[in-house]
Amino acid sequence: MNSAHEELPLEYLSLENCREIQFPQYSGIYFLRQGSEIVYVGKAKNVTARIGEHLARKPPGSIESILIMPVPKELVNRAERYWIETLQPIWNNQGSTSDSHPAPSIHSNGVKRTSFTIPKNLLPHLNQLAQENGRTRSAFVSWLVRKDIERLGL
Repeated sequence: MNSAHEELPLEYLSLENCREIQFPQYSGIYFLRQGSEIVYVGKAKNVTARIGEHLARKPPGSIESILIMPVPKELVNRAERYWIETLQPIWNNQGSTSDSHPAPSIHSNGVKRTSFTIPKNLLPHLNQLAQENGRTRSAFVSWLVRKDIERLGL
């Protein structure tokens, strides 16, 4: 009978080969990425806790990597605003209201970004449709808009 350790190389059989990763407890700006594209910029008093909230809410694979920039608490609002204005990430929304949820900005070949909001009561249905189509909500909304543009011949 073969045991599990006989199938593993020796370097995976000792805890001495582990690397300890410290979870930072500082304020700052974080950048969520899909591939090389930054899709969201956020701020937090505790960056690690805030990123954990994002990871718990987003579908697996929708966030591929995260960049963290430590910023003093008194500067995080200005730093976040600067990076959102500079990068214009698709998951950030400018001008959302309490009755709506941010939808992604759409950007295509030099066309100026357009922001819009989705009423909160439509989110469960939209999330279900996105999941059924194997997409994140933002990717699904982008796909829907592109299909409408094609359908209209624009």
